[in-house]
Amino acid sequence: MSKKEQILNLLRYNKNGITNVQLSKTSLRYGGYLGQLYKEGYDIKTIPLKKGVFLYVLIKEPEEIAQHMSAKEKLFSEIEKNGSINAAALKNLMDKNNITIKYKANTYKAA
Repeated sequence: MSKKEQILNLLRYNKNGITNVQLSKTSLRYGGYLGQLYKEGYDIKTIPLKKGVFLYVLIKEPEEIAQHMSAKEKLFSEIEKNGSINAAALKNLMDKNNITIKYKANTYKAA
């Protein structure tokens, strides 16, 4: 069973919620797995308990696991729909779809 499945099972079987302290015993990367579950459509409520301690409660499971395109795939798909676009249209398209551009990690631009 994957770590993500273990996290999901903990959320399922602890109906009143599970803390980040408990989740970290299963995986120190529990936040990444929660992020994957959010993307797949799981409704997970986060409740702050005290400084640094949060309770995660599974509210609802998706009827169907959501499939998301990467930002790059979404951008290219939208450009293909619209055909050739200019810089202003590209900026509008990116703003509309909440897409930003950044350098990959450890990429340095020579001056």
